[in-house]
Amino acid sequence: MQVTGVYRQDATPVRRHEPGHPLADANGDVWAAPVDENAEMVEMLDSSRQYQNLVEALSTAKQLMLDTMRMK
Repeated sequence: MQVTGVYRQDATPVRRHEPGHPLADANGDVWAAPVDENAEMVEMLDSSRQYQNLVEALSTAKQLMLDTMRMK
C-alpha cells in the first residue's frame, strides 16, 4: 500500500459563544476544529481491521513457506 497524497480540507472552524470558557477569545467565542468524530472513528476501525488482515495473511504465508521447506 502506498500513500498517493495528503489533502487539506477547506472547512471553516466552528464558533461557539461560551464567554465562561477558559479558551474563549475577547468576544467570548470558542473556536473548534470541524472534525466529524464518528467518521474518524469509522476510518480508524477500518484501518485497524485492514492491518489485522494483512498481518494474518503474512503469518499464513510464512507458515505455508515453512511447511513447504520442511517437506523438501
